[in-house]
Amino acid sequence: MPDSISRQEKWANAIISTLFVVGLTLTSQYNYLLFHSLAELFSIVIAFAIFMFAWNTRHYIENAYFLFLGIAYLFVGALDTLHTLSYGGMQIFSSSNDYATQLWIAARYLESISLLAAFFFLPQGRRLNFSTTFIIYGAATTLLVLSVFYWKTFPECFIEGEGLTQFKVISEYIICAILIGTIIILQRNRDKFSAAVFHCVKLALIATIISELAFTSYSNNYGFSNLVGHIFKIISFKFIYEAIIATGLSAPHELLYRQLKQNERELTKSNAVKGRLFNIISHDLKTPFTALIGLSEFLLQDFENTNDKEKKEFIGHMHMAAKSTHMLLDNLLQWSIMQTDGIRLNPERLSLHELMDENLALKQEDARQKGITLESSVAENMTIIADRNMLNTVIRNLLSNAIKFTHQGGTVSISAAPKGAFMEISIADTGTGMSDEEMARLFENGLNLSKPGTNQERGTGLGLTLCKEFIEKHGGTIRAESTPGQGSRFIVTLPNSGDSPHLSS
Repeated sequence: MPDSISRQEKWANAIISTLFVVGLTLTSQYNYLLFHSLAELFSIVIAFAIFMFAWNTRHYIENAYFLFLGIAYLFVGALDTLHTLSYGGMQIFSSSNDYATQLWIAARYLESISLLAAFFFLPQGRRLNFSTTFIIYGAATTLLVLSVFYWKTFPECFIEGEGLTQFKVISEYIICAILIGTIIILQRNRDKFSAAVFHCVKLALIATIISELAFTSYSNNYGFSNLVGHIFKIISFKFIYEAIIATGLSAPHELLYRQLKQNERELTKSNAVKGRLFNIISHDLKTPFTALIGLSEFLLQDFENTNDKEKKEFIGHMHMAAKSTHMLLDNLLQWSIMQTDGIRLNPERLSLHELMDENLALKQEDARQKGITLESSVAENMTIIADRNMLNTVIRNLLSNAIKFTHQGGTVSISAAPKGAFMEISIADTGTGMSDEEMARLFENGLNLSKPGTNQERGTGLGLTLCKEFIEKHGGTIRAESTPGQGSRFIVTLPNSGDSPHLSS
């Protein structure tokens, strides 16, 4: 049900649905054939309605998943119609009492496989050729019908006087297994559905499983388990109706335009990131240049009256401003290229020991000025398959952050250890640490202005964004552990196999 429906309407809907099921069940006491016909007619009408909804919205519906199900349910409904007409007592197809059971199994296989296959069309950008899919389903349904009525090659499912065949019982369990797999995949993709649609589809799948289990134990077509199976089939189709038709008609944005809404949110988020990027450029790029211009202008105007100590101090400030500007420009350039997929992965086998030593040497002067000790315990024989430039950028940024937030006399250490097919690289410091709130926002998909370091060093927050994107491009992960006042530890985990699809791109 759409989230916008009031609680009173939901209760009214539940009461009406319950009374309908109870009333339908009571008809079985009067005439079971009437009950069966009404129960099947209910699901057939919904199946055809789902198709009509998909057909009439096919030109502007954003989700190919629901288009696929619309076509599938047309043919499921067709098989259910034949199942109803061939049911014992209808006297339409009188040559075999097994037709109804065979058509039931055929319809349930088609339905369960379709519910599972529909997830192929769930990802954004997946397109569905409506005509081709329709022809494929039409051909498959025709072959199933011919195998039952004409060729008579469809396996026996029910033998009068004996009950269900082994094929029928095993098929019901196979169908249940397919539906359980569908629920697992649905759960993993719940973020792609609105809450209302997700819960309705999940409940429909659960009701279908209960229905199929009930159909594994009856000995005649008018037994109690057959009754239970049809009741839960009604419940299942009721939830499918709620998920697709009711939601699509009363709250179309929940179903038809959900992907459009997601795209709109992503665009808004992208624009916000760009806005922050310009904020970074205007703030953090202008600040060091202001310092460079101001200090150099002061030296030019008053060089003779400035003693050597002051000159050295000014030059030191200018040097730090130039380094800060260079690193910012380097990160901005790499990040902007990354956004256009301009940076390609060039993996090679690298000496991790040498790579760490090179980056430690680059940061040695920064650490010396703050009296920070840099340590590495990476073994000399340790290697990794990675892109040299990307990994250098990651290590350099993580080292810069560690030095930035470590107090005078602290320690920054690097270690590495293989973890199965992965390599885990750790950069730890004895610095200020981070609060839970800072940790939660650390790898946000945005460009957050970072806080000043222990010596009021400025930064942008862009470095960690870049690190995350470079590591994920390798198929790896980056995470952090931190305790306020005790320091932080960043852990980079990278696949260390040339067979990785990311590393071989």
